[in-house]
Amino acid sequence: MGLKYFELGNQVVGFVATSKIDEQMLDEVHLEVEKRLEHYDKIRVYCENASGLAMSLKVTLEDLLFKIKYKDRFEKIAIVSDIYSDKLRSKAECTFVKSQCHFFKCNNRTEALQWVSS
Repeated sequence: MGLKYFELGNQVVGFVATSKIDEQMLDEVHLEVEKRLEHYDKIRVYCENASGLAMSLKVTLEDLLFKIKYKDRFEKIAIVSDIYSDKLRSKAECTFVKSQCHFFKCNNRTEALQWVSS
């Protein structure tokens, strides 16, 4: 599975997918987020789709439902991808989640990391 996990300080958790994001990978991401939410009231999340492959509609909806479930617990969400459907997904998330959401292209990942950690 092509998932890399990292932390930036106490409240920022990051994920980089280097292969197609499937249900198993999404479950792993959600588990890590829930672990973090056990210790903090609000967290910041960096999600990068570096695979170049779009998520299925089912996985996209599962992720949106997860974020709606914890909508008050996210301070910032940075979505980093060159996939157009990920940009549309980030717009939907911003509508339903009570946090700051921002979409960045992969060549702006440094800016995304700075934004989510500030």
